[in-house]
Amino acid sequence: MQRSRSLPAAPTAPRSTRRRVGLVACALAAALATAGCGSASNSGAGARVSLLRAADVTNAAAGYRMAMRIAISTSSLPGPIDASGTGSFDPAAHTGQLTMAMDFGSNPQVAAALGGSTLRLREILDGGNIYLGLPASLAARLPGARPWLLINLSQAAAKAGIPGFSSLLDNPTSTNPALFLQYLRAVSGGVRRIGSATIDGHRTTGYRATIDLSKAAKAAPPGQRAAVAQAVGAVERLSGITRIPVEAWVDANHLVRRMSISLTERPQASGQKVTSAITVDMLSYGPQPKPQLPPASQVTNLSSLTGAAG
Repeated sequence: MQRSRSLPAAPTAPRSTRRRVGLVACALAAALATAGCGSASNSGAGARVSLLRAADVTNAAAGYRMAMRIAISTSSLPGPIDASGTGSFDPAAHTGQLTMAMDFGSNPQVAAALGGSTLRLREILDGGNIYLGLPASLAARLPGARPWLLINLSQAAAKAGIPGFSSLLDNPTSTNPALFLQYLRAVSGGVRRIGSATIDGHRTTGYRATIDLSKAAKAAPPGQRAAVAQAVGAVERLSGITRIPVEAWVDANHLVRRMSISLTERPQASGQKVTSAITVDMLSYGPQPKPQLPPASQVTNLSSLTGAAG
């Protein structure tokens, strides 16, 4: 009977070598774990890239329907003003329409002046013009009692002392409530994932960041950068706003479904602090119908009321 020959025992590595191998293995394991955690990290470059991509995709959309909520507080009023509205916009055509309801229930003096605690307004955007539909109680106070007021943004900007602001009309988002979608490209500092949520039936990921207005010009298309820089500089001087905290909720198609911002303004003219919280929900994306303008016989031009004195 033939004896089986046993294999020679594997050589034993010196203790120092085993220690080094163990350390290398641990280092590799830690690196892999860190990489795995990084892919699901709440903050960092990945979150920033995702948010900037959402800003580009959203701003390239053909149009959208939206709903918004606003809460405004100021030291000149005894209570906040709450507002809500819905609308649709075509950024490329600079057109849109919006219906708003403003609640002045906590401001009885204002409510009494308006003839009710709720002020309902309609707004039509047509290029550089805003048509503001007034309730009968306010329209009756205007010459001719026409229900629509025409505001030219270029003229209003000039009278407000904001040089270059009218040039922002070339920006598709500058004349509608989703203006801050454009400014998402100017996020500064860290971007943090803040969780997930279902918004209007869409599964989304939330991001928290800060918009730096000083970077808005660089983030704008090349042909608009000079005008944007001039306008943003004037807005910063007049309102005291330089940075805007923002939360954006983005779906799987890289479209922003909700955006919330908070502003604290300190206008130099009045010296009063104004705090605003704005939430915009993007209900759907795609081409939107062109709004029908009111007949000229129903419109009062604001410039005819303010005159050369503004």
